[in-house]
Amino acid sequence: RFPIWFRIFLALVVLVGIVVVIIALNTEDLTDAVEGQLTALKQKRVTEAYYHFTSKEFQESTPLETFHHFINNYPFLTESGAIRFIDRNVDNDQGALDARLALANGEEETIHYRLVKEDNRWKILSIKITAK
Repeated sequence: RFPIWFRIFLALVVLVGIVVVIIALNTEDLTDAVEGQLTALKQKRVTEAYYHFTSKEFQESTPLETFHHFINNYPFLTESGAIRFIDRNVDNDQGALDARLALANGEEETIHYRLVKEDNRWKILSIKITAK
């Protein structure tokens, strides 16, 4: 038999684990939009990255030509290695996601994404590169 304090501790650990799994499952699609866009950019499919993964609001405020300039100003977006998601938050149909991209020189670049749910899919609302 285990002491009562140990059983309570074990129950709390299991509960926290369940909450983490639920959060991960509910935000998985959030990461899919960012991963999809970065994959398209790596394959030099900028137009697809724009139309398929950004929201209508993003497209209204940022023309495709401006998006092309943005990508050209941050070439690591098309050359990056692994992506690591460090923070995510979902509130109804709005989401926020912070990611770190591995660069060729071994460093990482932090990017902040805001997303919105459109037609049952997450779409990128804004992209902000954190200055070093």
